[in-house]
Amino acid sequence: MWPRLSIIAGLLAGVAVALLVLGGILAFAPERGSAATPAPVPSVTIPILSPSPAGGSSPGASGSGASPTAGASGSGSAGLFHVGEPAPALVVPQVGGGTIDLANLRGKPVWVNFMGTYCPPCLDEFPLMNGFAARYADDGLVVLAIDVKEEEGAVAAFAERLSATFPIGLDSDGSAQARWEALALDHAGRRRHAVTAADEPPSISSPAELARGLDALAAASAPLLVVADFDGTLAVGARDPAVAVIEPVAQRGLRALARVATERPARLHVAVLTGRVVSDVVARVRVGGVEYLGDHGLEHGTLARGARAEHLRVVTDRAFDAHRSSAANLADAVADELGSPPWLFVERKGPSVAFHVRQADDVAVARAAVVAAIATVETREGLRDHGLAHYRGRTVVDLRPAHAGGKREAVERLLERHRPGAVVVLGDELSDVDAFEAVIAARRANAAIVGTTVAVQGARRPAPNELLRVADLYLGSPREVGRLLLALAQRL
Repeated sequence: MWPRLSIIAGLLAGVAVALLVLGGILAFAPERGSAATPAPVPSVTIPILSPSPAGGSSPGASGSGASPTAGASGSGSAGLFHVGEPAPALVVPQVGGGTIDLANLRGKPVWVNFMGTYCPPCLDEFPLMNGFAARYADDGLVVLAIDVKEEEGAVAAFAERLSATFPIGLDSDGSAQARWEALALDHAGRRRHAVTAADEPPSISSPAELARGLDALAAASAPLLVVADFDGTLAVGARDPAVAVIEPVAQRGLRALARVATERPARLHVAVLTGRVVSDVVARVRVGGVEYLGDHGLEHGTLARGARAEHLRVVTDRAFDAHRSSAANLADAVADELGSPPWLFVERKGPSVAFHVRQADDVAVARAAVVAAIATVETREGLRDHGLAHYRGRTVVDLRPAHAGGKREAVERLLERHRPGAVVVLGDELSDVDAFEAVIAARRANAAIVGTTVAVQGARRPAPNELLRVADLYLGSPREVGRLLLALAQRL
């Protein structure tokens, strides 16, 4: 049962950490005084949080030993420290070299997580905890992950696969875990929050934070502009872009908003803004009363309520038609140069072309191979003056007309056309940073605009830190996006 408790425990502890950080708690420590910096971690990001050991037994890769359970709030199990008490010492070897010593983190709030590579919920914890770590990094929050009873090589490979960035320690005999419960520590190194199990984990942003954000959007001057990405935001991110399906709850939320937009167009406008072409995304979303903007804004079309997706009239920007030939040539030549590997998905978008690599075992290596192949083809085919430029992306190499702009320009055009009193943009990827920055710029230019940016985490892949740094609210999945959209529709 410990994997389920671990995710619940850590999530609840996260709320406590957030409150502590916001409260200005900026000094920590069990005892000693030197503020040494932990040794650098190889490109490893987080297993964060804590399955808490109630009985002192530790989870091992073999699954031996009694399953740990979360301690009841305020009570604590025999031999374990309670809320308000100093934390036990924690000194363990660090993956990649060096030592993690809790005492060296004096002056910082700390979140400790015990984890195992064999624990399925740990995969879901990382993006959620990553959001908090990025959100409060400037306030000094430190997240530590401690693996229990596993070999360093297995832990390092697991962490590298998840692109971890936080220090990971090795509790080789389980003795450290036996002394700890799921918790957050305050400035004095005391336990500040014990946790209990619950059936469902909360969102990254608390219900109160989400409610305040929704209330502000609903109370602002009309119209309200809602803009949502598709992959990873309305649909669960899929390794194969061709099989992406909209989350049913997100589809219901979008339909609820579209109904309001159709009945009261002066009150609300809803748009889906994606890197996919419009004909593709509208066939996957199938919600009328919504404007669809494809290829990061280079084409668009509005599907009427009750109309069939196949009948949508797509309008493209003819100014970039001259790039269609170059994009098509690159699509063919780059695939041939790479030998058309099974992990490569080539998306032809008229004046643009995207090479998706998320199906590769090593995405970074595959992406680098695509970039190198593009350079080879450009030189061999004499295509260096094709006028296409690389656009943001972690699992895709997207080439689009150099002067076409991206999601920022697309959102700016929506803002100019609708002149909203409030705008909310939801996204999960690097390209959505541009859309978020358009909202931030709009509210800076006009204090009367209520602008909200919402970052969406993936169950298997955390949102990029660049996005998290410019987000106002944080959601844990496309399902939570759907719930947010439904709640917003109710307020309107």
